[in-house]
Amino acid sequence: MYEGDAALGKVATMDDDPTPTPRRASRSASAPAPIGAFQPSGGMEVSRRVPVSARTARVATREREMPTERGDDASADYRAAVELVKAGSSSQAIDGLRAFLRKYPRHDYADNAQYWLGEAFYAQKDYPHALAEFRNVIETYPRGNKVPDALLKVGYCYQALGQGDKARAVLEQVVNLYPKTEPAALATKRLETP
Repeated sequence: MYEGDAALGKVATMDDDPTPTPRRASRSASAPAPIGAFQPSGGMEVSRRVPVSARTARVATREREMPTERGDDASADYRAAVELVKAGSSSQAIDGLRAFLRKYPRHDYADNAQYWLGEAFYAQKDYPHALAEFRNVIETYPRGNKVPDALLKVGYCYQALGQGDKARAVLEQVVNLYPKTEPAALATKRLETP
């Protein structure tokens, strides 16, 4: 029986077995058991296959144990907060993004929400808070898609705070770690300007 058949709920029969064994009325104690079968004392043959219902129960249990945070409400909350940042309503965006991160800390958009929180502070020219939020993206979500952008903004924040040496070091890091990306191109331009 194939796994696809099991997923469709098809029950295995003797005719489905790809390696049929001849049926015997009784098995003598000296007769070998077919390959892949377990033969406990008493001559009873038991297959090692796991019934479909048991596999289904294990999968369902695993799904219940691993909470998913991909609901439509979460996506809508995230998009609404990002739109507030883009519209220039930074204070409201900060509240919305913080609420999103509290409610959905492991959502697929959590790293992006953290990044946009930094953008909201950056738009307010609150560079110390923006710096902290961008660094939080890098530290909390090191494999996230927003890390190169956050690192670029860390460099911009250092520059805005008058810490040119730190800014240069971070911008060079963006170029070296993420070559051929848009953040690397932007970092290169910023490094070329005095």
